[in-house]
Amino acid sequence: MTGAAWTWTAFFALLLLMGARAWVVETSTGRAEGRGTGRQKALTASVAGTLAVLIVLAVFNGGATLVSMLLNGGQVPADTTAVTDAGGAVPAAPAAPDN
Repeated sequence: MTGAAWTWTAFFALLLLMGARAWVVETSTGRAEGRGTGRQKALTASVAGTLAVLIVLAVFNGGATLVSMLLNGGQVPADTTAVTDAGGAVPAAPAAPDN
């Protein structure tokens, strides 16, 4: 799976966990304010962990380059190298022929 697929998978997992946590919170009855059940605490920890994973994946999949471009006025950093699916660097374009 590609990095983008992992990022989208983490995003959808985050949405599912947040929905599950909301359902557990809304359907729990007879609980005092401020105290959650064990399921609520476990789902809250899962949401936090998934959010951390999503942030890391987003940074590794171009987020750092995006932030750098926003801070530097749209100039791509010099150390950015395009990579092909095979893992190697993209070869330079050949020079134009002389006429």
